[in-house]
Amino acid sequence: GRSVDHMRSRALDGARLSHLQKSQSNSKSGHLSCNHVFAVGCQFPLKRVRTMGPAVLFLLVLAAVAPLLSAVKALDYHSMAKRSTIWINSDDFFDNRNYSRNILSIAQLQAHSDFELYVAAGFYCVSSMFPGDKFVFAVSIGDFTNTMVGIYNRQIVWFANRARPVRENATLEFTADGNLVLLDADGTHVWSSNISGRGVDGMKITETGNLLLFDQKNSTVWQSFDYPTDAILAGQSLVEGTRLTTNTSATNMYIIVQRDGLFAYAEST
Repeated sequence: GRSVDHMRSRALDGARLSHLQKSQSNSKSGHLSCNHVFAVGCQFPLKRVRTMGPAVLFLLVLAAVAPLLSAVKALDYHSMAKRSTIWINSDDFFDNRNYSRNILSIAQLQAHSDFELYVAAGFYCVSSMFPGDKFVFAVSIGDFTNTMVGIYNRQIVWFANRARPVRENATLEFTADGNLVLLDADGTHVWSSNISGRGVDGMKITETGNLLLFDQKNSTVWQSFDYPTDAILAGQSLVEGTRLTTNTSATNMYIIVQRDGLFAYAEST
């Protein structure tokens, strides 16, 4: 009767609390990252468990992290990749129909704030028409405007092929010998990191927006920071001969570092 139903209800509440505590324990052991993904959920002090019903606490935490769980699903967090991997620029491969198809991504929680930046590397549509037919392989930095549906503002901060966009079904290959190669849909070579045979073991995107190829000692072999296009990020340096060119300009404005200083120029079209 009622006593049996009451006991079942208490058992269910206890199971839910046990599941929550196990999830929090796993996050501390490295299975989940509180700093990046579950920051809101981690802010609930465990000492409050005794002052409210376990079922109520479970629902509160679930409601708090649900939007972030949606954001994680939308961005598909993979900050590293191994050699002998190929990505195809298509809806079927990435299972989405958005203007951005992230290959690597990572979240950065801002200090003293719940605001998060999302850094990603992938294929981005640069066409003005829909559906798009021009894509670049690039690095972007953005923030979510609506985490429930995965909409976020982004700014491209580095391009591999700005002057030569690729089409649908283009491929990015991280070859067995450690080279990163971008081919158009017809197999035409568009861009590469040009570092074959230098002991590259993996690729990763950093929280500062740097795309890295590294060896087995975790030493950097190639990095996008050495090849700026139209933006300079925190931790990035400008050396002599480095040139920054505006992305959209009728006069092709650019700045260049020379021995006697930094100079700006405008080329007529």
